Amino acid sequence: MKPSPAMLAQIDPANAPHWEAARRGELAVQCCVQCAAARLPCAPVCTACGSAEHIWRTVGRGGRVLSWCRFHKPYFKDVAVPYAVLLVELDCGLRIFANPCQQYEGGPNIGDAIEIVFDTIENGTPLMRVRKQEGAA
Repeated sequence: MKPSPAMLAQIDPANAPHWEAARRGELAVQCCVQCAAARLPCAPVCTACGSAEHIWRTVGRGGRVLSWCRFHKPYFKDVAVPYAVLLVELDCGLRIFANPCQQYEGGPNIGDAIEIVFDTIENGTPLMRVRKQEGAA
């Protein structure tokens, strides 16, 4: 799936640490200093306790497929349909939406082991995607 300009990250000072880590192939998330809750996308305050204090932490890129859907309606003019969107739970507990790197015959299986990967697109922006973990059944 070729990304549409509308799907590209809007990098600003608040989320720049995440994207700097992504360029290195690492997954960095905000973690609350007060309660240790992790969050992605970044936010000015913790959604668990309301604290504005946070640090950036690199977490593992592994996880599991929780759910997925295939879109047949074109929401972005530059993206061919159909395309899949997966809801994955990372090993650190965060849940995120991402597009898969590969086409799944019939779709992914709930519980499939995945890993987050970063593709670099034309303008140098990293694009977060999901792929089935090597060696996973």
